[in-house]
Amino acid sequence: MVYSNNFECGTAGLNVAALTILPVTDVLAGPGSTFLGRFGNDFATLTLSGLTPGVPLELAFDLFVGATWDGNSTTFGPDSHRLLGDGVALLNAMLLNIFPGEENLSEYTQCYSDATPTGPGSFAPFTGADVAFMSGGIVDRYAICYFGHGAGDPVLTFTPTESTATLVFSGVGLQQTFDEFWVIDNVVVTAIPEPASAGLLLAGAPLLAP
Repeated sequence: MVYSNNFECGTAGLNVAALTILPVTDVLAGPGSTFLGRFGNDFATLTLSGLTPGVPLELAFDLFVGATWDGNSTTFGPDSHRLLGDGVALLNAMLLNIFPGEENLSEYTQCYSDATPTGPGSFAPFTGADVAFMSGGIVDRYAICYFGHGAGDPVLTFTPTESTATLVFSGVGLQQTFDEFWVIDNVVVTAIPEPASAGLLLAGAPLLAP
């Protein structure tokens, strides 16, 4: 394991400007737990160090998007959560918590699905959400998407080229945080080991030489 944080004890390794962890009492993290947020058009940068260049890394985390996310809409959106791993786009999710016609518009779709984490696409609201609250007013709604864990959920990987690398989580096109916001939780980064079979083949190579 390279990094793990459920934000119960702080924001080690993350540069989050003036933003801090906040308490939450809903399904995101459990009663009395904490997550990292609320964020709007902000970014949180996680710096990883002590890496082996060329060894792939796998990222798992939970993304909570709350209130009036407008997906692909070009009238009030698009609203997007983006994630870069060492400069490579791992996620570009234009998520949607609004149903067509609710704001007298019919253009609402979202580009995100579990099969298309960086888009493009045109999908129904809450597509790919592992937990969703779809009732009540639009400011009460939320979707939680799992990455790196859960059946069928995207596995996000990237390969650092140096001994340090960054993960940058960001929101783009959002309104004020009381209206559109995102938070993250349970961030885990692990190195993907070399397959044992490859190591055995390498070790046996001299024995096969003439």
